[in-house]
Amino acid sequence: MNKSEKIILIWVVAVIFAVTFFWIFWIYRKKISSRVTRTLKPLSDFENNLMKKSGAGSDWKYSPSHSTYIVDSIKNRKENNSNRFKGYRPEEVKLEIGDLVGKARQSGVNYDTLGNYKSHTDIVVKINNGYADTIGGNVGDTVKVTRVPLTPDGKVDLKRSDYFVVIKSGK
Repeated sequence: MNKSEKIILIWVVAVIFAVTFFWIFWIYRKKISSRVTRTLKPLSDFENNLMKKSGAGSDWKYSPSHSTYIVDSIKNRKENNSNRFKGYRPEEVKLEIGDLVGKARQSGVNYDTLGNYKSHTDIVVKINNGYADTIGGNVGDTVKVTRVPLTPDGKVDLKRSDYFVVIKSGK
């Protein structure tokens, strides 16, 4: 098993753990006191936790703001530096399991936007029948599966989605 496969496996295990935790919490939420409920926070930096556990090390720009690592991955691609995390325009690359897809949560943001802005990323965990299933944390204070439509050649379908970046991890 190569390093990329190990990273994907760790992501999948972490995602299963997180989804299971939130599912159990949701079922038993009425039995848990309001005091305990206030102390349990959702995974506000879901991808950062997964990256840390998967051994991304100093190549990943750890930040609670998704735009920090989106901008950094795009910079890595434009500079063609040795950092393994590179951000591509969705129409340039075929989506694969383990990729991150990013979108803006405010207007006026695109691939070339620099600085801090409201955004979100999800991890691709499955590709099937013209769609990619992604998992993201802190989506409405939950962990949520989202379907991303794909073109026939496996790229993000920009006519049916608003993603502006695909972050890939080099091998």
